[in-house]
Amino acid sequence: MRLGARWSDVCILNMSSRGLMARSADAPLPGSYVEMRRGTHIIVARVVWTDEQRFGATTQDVLPLDAIVSDQCETPTPIAAASERRKTPRDHVVDHARSRHISRWMEYGVFAAGAVSVALFAAVSLQDALAAPLAAVGSALAGPAGR
Repeated sequence: MRLGARWSDVCILNMSSRGLMARSADAPLPGSYVEMRRGTHIIVARVVWTDEQRFGATTQDVLPLDAIVSDQCETPTPIAAASERRKTPRDHVVDHARSRHISRWMEYGVFAAGAVSVALFAAVSLQDALAAPLAAVGSALAGPAGR
C-alpha cells in the first residue's frame, strides 16, 4: 500500500465491488487516498474509517473481485519501480532544493519590495513635515525684501 510517498504492507480482509477493509501496521487517516497493489491490479481508494490497525476504503470504480482474487503474479514487480510512471524517475532531492531556492528568492523579493515601500513612505512623510518649517527659515534668512 502506498500512502503519500511511503509504501507499507497491508492485508486485505474483505472486498466488495466498491470498497474494501484492510489491516496495516499504521492505518491511514480518514479522507486520505491510498494505492494498493495485488499482483497486476492497482486499487486506488479513499479511506472512510479507521479502527486501530484496520481501515475501510471506498473506490470510485467497480473492483473486478474475481480477477483480483485469482491473480497470481509469477514475477512480482518491485514496488519502487512500479510506482513511477515516468520514463526517467523524478529526483525528489533536486526538486526540493529547486523549490527551496525559488522560495528564498521570492521571500527576498517580498522583503525588498516592503523595504522600498517603507523608505518611500518615510521620505514623502519627512518632506511634507519639513516643508513648512524650512520655507519659513528660508524666508527669514533672505531678509526683508526691501534691503
